[in-house]
Amino acid sequence: MESTGRGVVYSFVTAHVAVSPGYVGSLPYSVATVELEEGPRLLGRIEPPSPLAIGDRVVSRFVDHATWTELYFEPATAHASELAAHPSEPAAYP
Repeated sequence: MESTGRGVVYSFVTAHVAVSPGYVGSLPYSVATVELEEGPRLLGRIEPPSPLAIGDRVVSRFVDHATWTELYFEPATAHASELAAHPSEPAAYP
């Protein structure tokens, strides 16, 4: 299924305690269930850390780490001009 990568926050949790030593420098951080425009729901981290509410519009992006790739969501307001220019194009990922 192709996806625009855009959706809305369905639910979220903000972590204030590290679940492992690797997350200590990232506190607090939020992880959200996002309902994509196409229907499926995905779980991903919200970056940059910002106040979050159910129903907020977000856009997906992938962040490569040394041995894995992580799904992030960013507030859609950060991409307003890009979305207006290409409203229905699926997201392109390398």
